[in-house]
Amino acid sequence: MYIYKREKNNLAQAKRMEYFLTNAQGLCLCMSGVLEAKRPYSGMYIKNGKVIVENVFEEIEVGDKLYKMSQINTSIRAFNCDDYICGIDLSKNEFTYCADKIKYKKNLAFSKYDDILCIEYDIQNDYDCSVLFRVIPLVTYKELLSMRNATTLRFNQRDIDDGIILNLSISDEENVFLKSDFLTYTKNPTIISSVKHEMINRNLKKEMLSEDLFSPGDFEITLEPLESKKIHFYISCKEFDISSVNFDDIISENNYVLDKLNSKIPEEFVELKDLAYGVEKLDIGDYMVKTLPYKTVQDYDLKIDYETNKFKFLQDLDNLTDILCAIEGQYLIFERYKEAGVVFAKIRRAIREIDELDVQDEECYVKIANLKLWYIEILNKLYLKQPAIVDIYLNFIKEMLDSVLNKGRQELVLSNILTCALCYNAIKVYENMISKLGFEDEKLNEIAICIKNLIIDKFWLEDKKVLKRNISDETANANIEMLFTLSLSYPCVFGNIPIKLLDTIFKELYTPYGLRMYSKRSLLNDGLIYPKYMAHFVKANLRQNGITRASQKIAFNLVKELIQDISKYVSGGVKKIYHENGADIMEESYDLLTNAEAIRLYDMLT
Repeated sequence: MYIYKREKNNLAQAKRMEYFLTNAQGLCLCMSGVLEAKRPYSGMYIKNGKVIVENVFEEIEVGDKLYKMSQINTSIRAFNCDDYICGIDLSKNEFTYCADKIKYKKNLAFSKYDDILCIEYDIQNDYDCSVLFRVIPLVTYKELLSMRNATTLRFNQRDIDDGIILNLSISDEENVFLKSDFLTYTKNPTIISSVKHEMINRNLKKEMLSEDLFSPGDFEITLEPLESKKIHFYISCKEFDISSVNFDDIISENNYVLDKLNSKIPEEFVELKDLAYGVEKLDIGDYMVKTLPYKTVQDYDLKIDYETNKFKFLQDLDNLTDILCAIEGQYLIFERYKEAGVVFAKIRRAIREIDELDVQDEECYVKIANLKLWYIEILNKLYLKQPAIVDIYLNFIKEMLDSVLNKGRQELVLSNILTCALCYNAIKVYENMISKLGFEDEKLNEIAICIKNLIIDKFWLEDKKVLKRNISDETANANIEMLFTLSLSYPCVFGNIPIKLLDTIFKELYTPYGLRMYSKRSLLNDGLIYPKYMAHFVKANLRQNGITRASQKIAFNLVKELIQDISKYVSGGVKKIYHENGADIMEESYDLLTNAEAIRLYDMLT
């Protein structure tokens, strides 16, 4: 986990990082390692895709000296507190500042049960005179990628016990509550115009985005000579009783979870501990599962907004599939079977609810089928650890297989190589489970044989050593979906095809930081690479070469640069997307599946 100490580390590394916290219920903090909001979606406190409080800065006033502890750029000047940062410990969410004879520690934490971001200041005044310490929240209100001008920032505010309530939207009844135990609020409305955010998009072009921030006023306290004090500042979108919030309890709760997590990881695997901690901070799966299922396209007036609603439904299915596929790296590797079972149960409920919907759109139908098939693949990972779950899930697996391989839709389902691979794998998972109970299913076995033959006859192109993505494609280049024919629990290609496929994948898709989705020779290749595929790539290699220390070493050399990058920047996690020329894509953030797959990759190599 990243730790910075003045004169020992380069602060530029902290600025490159993206630092996350979440309460796993939809609220999150997304900043740089020096608490700078430098992306259009970044902020100190985020709810429902809108940044409410973008940042919280401090000021220290000593006589005629004023120290501004801010990291912000405007159109006319830049503010930074680099000279005052003397320590950063992202494992403890702790930031230390020193301005001459006053030193303070800033500690951040989310309450998991109340939607409150808590900031603790531990301040030491070593001056022989009194010092004024201020906390200044900067507020904005925007959708993720759209900016509003200053007129929208003239919010209504009123004093309440221990702080203020700021009304962001009267029509939507959106408020932000700012409270403190010792700080006194002084109304001082200020607008900071043209705050700049620089980012690099997928096309490697720099974009300079601008917004206006609003400060409702100052929260301040006077520290007497040689006085030390702990004070707390709270931010929430709901009313709360400040006396019921105990910062020490929140910290203890977070530490307990992390200690329990790390206790299952050997001490020598430092990077794995950091990765596990990063995934714990990114764990928004519980929140996302609760939001499904969404309405399908049939629940809308398709004549008015068919494509928009279809796109949203497909995106929601992708999100749920990502949560599902993250279970192994997030829970199973650490033997957190109970937590995994909870997520499996929630996704099962979501699948049952989705099945009640009459989905006629072919693309939506295939996405639902893939969700079910991935469910069977990931559930098999838990089954191998805890065979007794077969009593709970066997009927559900058969139910999903029957619905996916429905005769009326079978041709559609088996028209894509990924779905073919998932179908074959799911059948073999089911066959293995029932064989242990003394049963067999001849019908499903026949379908598995047909799928295997179909892949050879209709998808495999011997001259190019590739598998077509879709059965209707007249020709094909290497694509990421053919990797899954090798990397699932039960591969569906045999003979000399696996070694030929691996050779093509290595030559056309592989880079040290991730895999391309399409061949570097294809017009579809956009230069973006995805670290999440590395675990599947390494598994396919280990399966082909056998799992020995020698083969693990060879595999490690394939991903060494990615692992080294993780060890440097793990506090932000592993990014969802990189660029093959090494550029850091700022418009894409770190996500749950990519980090969980990095843990799975690390586990295979140790």
